[in-house]
Amino acid sequence: MTGRRSTREGRIPAGQRRRTAVRLVIGGAIGLGIVIALVKVTAEARHHAGIASTLRGADAAVLLLAAAAEATSYLLPAVALRRMGRELRPGSALRIAVAALGMGPRLPASPVTGSGIAYAELRRAGTPASEAATRSTALVIGIPASSMAVLAGPVLIASGLVAPLPPG
Repeated sequence: MTGRRSTREGRIPAGQRRRTAVRLVIGGAIGLGIVIALVKVTAEARHHAGIASTLRGADAAVLLLAAAAEATSYLLPAVALRRMGRELRPGSALRIAVAALGMGPRLPASPVTGSGIAYAELRRAGTPASEAATRSTALVIGIPASSMAVLAGPVLIASGLVAPLPPG
């Protein structure tokens, strides 16, 4: 073997370490830019004071329940993605689900963006191209659509039973 060590020996090749470092730096810079942009937009929002007063008056149990539901909304698609193919580790599946479903909607053409993020991450994890395309589409479009189909009926019925109707 010439100069490069095998990954079987537990060593990561130098070229791969450089690519990982470059990805980390670029990803961190992009992430920092997005956070700065979101902070600026939030600071300029005229309704910021209304949000703070609403949060101060909110029931802590309801906020905790909402936070748990939000966390579950990322965890369940990650579990579904993991069950579609066992080659993904649970942490990788969660990272892909959060990137695709969490970042996708904040960018234009969110299903396409989220599906692209999921596809790229699945390919990086070693998933074949056709399977990565199928799984990324299912993650970003199929799972949310089926969730809405399952939940829409009961929510509409419940809101119809509880909502006050006008007389007559």
